[in-house]
Amino acid sequence: MMKTIDVEYKLLEDLTVAYSFFYKLFNEEPTAELLALLKENIELLDEWTLQDTPDSKKGLELLKSAISSHSEESVAETLHDHMTLFIGPVSVIAPPLGFCVYRK
Repeated sequence: MMKTIDVEYKLLEDLTVAYSFFYKLFNEEPTAELLALLKENIELLDEWTLQDTPDSKKGLELLKSAISSHSEESVAETLHDHMTLFIGPVSVIAPPLGFCVYRK
């Protein structure tokens, strides 16, 4: 029983880190500083603990590829993509995390 609790606690910790990372990554407008920091520290993604499925491994590789291909010139493109996905100007493609289409 104790092993099960330890495994579940570890999973909860790992998910907390992942959710915090993606919240920071997608909730705020991307800045040149954030993108450069991610690129400078890309090796930290090798320590990502949620790599137990083929989909999570593929997603991590896609993330690493996107970060490593980032350049200073692509900041404007990244900001445009963020605005298109999460802010508008017309309809939002991917509503923010707190938004629910079922709320009135």
